[in-house]
Amino acid sequence: MDSVHRDETTAVFCAGEQQAADASQAGPSAYEALRRPDTRKSFLGLQVELGRVPAERVRSLVEEAWHQQAPKRLVAEHDRHSSA
Repeated sequence: MDSVHRDETTAVFCAGEQQAADASQAGPSAYEALRRPDTRKSFLGLQVELGRVPAERVRSLVEEAWHQQAPKRLVAEHDRHSSA
C-alpha cells in the first residue's frame, strides 16, 4: 500500500494500470484509477474507499501491492514459506 489518506477512509494501493482500470469499471463507487494531477497524468495506483470494500479484499490488495514493491528476494522467501 502506498498511502492512507488523513481521514483514513481511502487508501492508494500499488496496482497495475489495467487492474486499476478493471476495478474502477466494476466498482466505480469503491475504486478509482489514480493519476498525477499535473500535466504528465502518469498512473499512480488504485484508490480504494475502504468502507465500501470487504476486509478480505483490502487484505488481498495489501498482499498484491507488497508483492509488486518488495525486493524480489523477500517475495521469493515469503512465497517459499507460504507454500510449505
